[in-house]
Amino acid sequence: MGRSKVETYGLPKKHFFACETVLQYTGFMATNQEKVNIVCNQTFQIYTQVVLELCNNCRRIFSEKTAQVLTGESFDEFILKMASLPQNPPMPADSNGYPLNFAEISTAFRRLKSYTCERCHLTIHNPNDQRFIHTHHKDLNKSNNCIENFQCLCIECHSQVDDLHRRNFDTADQRRELKEFKAKYRKQ
Repeated sequence: MGRSKVETYGLPKKHFFACETVLQYTGFMATNQEKVNIVCNQTFQIYTQVVLELCNNCRRIFSEKTAQVLTGESFDEFILKMASLPQNPPMPADSNGYPLNFAEISTAFRRLKSYTCERCHLTIHNPNDQRFIHTHHKDLNKSNNCIENFQCLCIECHSQVDDLHRRNFDTADQRRELKEFKAKYRKQ
């Protein structure tokens, strides 16, 4: 027998909204309990008194609604505005020089740009492929995260910005990503 659904997908998540997950999957049983018992419908294993994690889609909706209530702006606009403000002390950086919250900043910017490359105008709709759209720092300063310093680029356009980027994208991982991108989006 193969892996159970719980082993494959993990435990279900807690939902506060009719998010994409709830709308696409009809196997939910509603509850208002803090701790729940879960029965795997494949192996019938029982997981008792489980505190469920919050669904990522519900977390995104919650963040968006909170930002709109507090600031009158979308969550993405709020994140980008906060990233543009001077930080004292500055946000710590990772080993590549990006601020620790750059993933959130980049996602907010790319969503704001509808995952569309500003050079070749390719738009990527598939969420699994949106990693091929990057946030480029125009001035090459990874700590300058104001929206005016960003450019939304596909991985291919980003890899060709200048000699520095051509060298940075000449690693095995980056070459593999470029090859996958070209096979999906640059069909001859």
